[in-house]
Amino acid sequence: MDTLRLWATHRLQQLRSSLWVIPAFGVALGLAAALLLAPLGDTGAWLLPLFVGSADSARSVLSVIAGSTMTVTSLTFSLTVVALQVASGQFTPRLMRSFLADRGNKVVLAIFLGTFTLSLVLLQAVQGETDRFALSVPTLGVSVAIIAALASIIALVYFIHHLTQQLRIDRVMARVGDQTVAAIEATFRPARLDDDVDEVELPDDVTVVPAPRTGHLDDFDADAMLDAAADAGLSVRLRPVVGAFVTGDTTLAWAWRPDGGTVDVDEARRVVVEHVVLATDRSLGHDPSFGIRQLVDIGTRALSPGVNDPTTAVQAIQHLTRILRTMAGHDLGTLVRARDDVTVMIPRPNFADHLAMAVNQLLHYGRHDAEVLRALAQLVRDVAEGVTGPTRHEALATQLGRIARTVGDADMDDVERAPVDDAIQVARDVLGGQDAGADPHAS
Repeated sequence: MDTLRLWATHRLQQLRSSLWVIPAFGVALGLAAALLLAPLGDTGAWLLPLFVGSADSARSVLSVIAGSTMTVTSLTFSLTVVALQVASGQFTPRLMRSFLADRGNKVVLAIFLGTFTLSLVLLQAVQGETDRFALSVPTLGVSVAIIAALASIIALVYFIHHLTQQLRIDRVMARVGDQTVAAIEATFRPARLDDDVDEVELPDDVTVVPAPRTGHLDDFDADAMLDAAADAGLSVRLRPVVGAFVTGDTTLAWAWRPDGGTVDVDEARRVVVEHVVLATDRSLGHDPSFGIRQLVDIGTRALSPGVNDPTTAVQAIQHLTRILRTMAGHDLGTLVRARDDVTVMIPRPNFADHLAMAVNQLLHYGRHDAEVLRALAQLVRDVAEGVTGPTRHEALATQLGRIARTVGDADMDDVERAPVDDAIQVARDVLGGQDAGADPHAS
């Protein structure tokens, strides 16, 4: 049951990020409406008297609606693909899943396809009076098709507006920030400790549990794994951190018996493999660092010589500041679940890991830009205001020292250097005067 729940949760996440589910529902809804309205003929036409006409008029109206909605649907699909290409090329390929998961685009496609299906099915139900057929005009159905066509026009206007908003870099980064903050609050507990959770040391004699396939460690069920481990009398520690890439047949976890007994490899494999998900793509479910990765990718691409857009890099740093501030209020590091003498450990990046991921590449590629360096110093300042643990405090001080040394080595004149130095000094003051590294004026 636990395995089925984990599998169902993962599949549901995949369906939410797929492009076809909601449009397919629109097709089904259009078909059901057509099958319901077609046999009614003129019955109930007074309920929606938008269409009054002959069989030929009904055919003309339905043909126009079906043809135009299919044309607009093709255009919508084409624009969606263009948006995906722009997002992948200008921002980062790791935004593709976020764009595919956008509900607005899928609802618009569902309206178009539902309208087309409704019109197409009703079209074959229109019959003129002949020797073989009696007159049959689904008047109410044609009126409903007209309403659906008007809804499609509104949806088209909304789609154009929504698509242009989607491609604004400010909106893209804000959406990534919102999703990452939500993932942090759902994944990590509010801070009860001053620092990250320490791991339990492994015994010398452990059994290796190999990965059944290749993929990213995307999801897990720690409570279910603990139940299975307790039933088997095994302690377990995964080797890869959440979000890491795992190669098939390499070490996925270690297992051992607290009493020193022999571990059954098949039993250990069942305890571990049935309660983790190895996926092709990363997601934000249990891996908020994926949101940091997306923003860092946007910032570093903006700093590339071909783009040369440091303003976007500064905005990415500002959104990273928000994410790290949220992380500062939560327990991070290895997730430990214990029951009696059995322990399950799932390694996750700690605060220092997340901070380094946010700073390292942006510091490297923006080392000659004063505004980027100033924004990084301000990141340390703002995050430091919410940090209490000594380990996290030390991590911030270390990164501030790196920023200060980079400023000292950068080729900047005094006018450029002054605001960066001021930002570094303010960050030092917030950190409590701790030595954060070399003098920023040193060469």
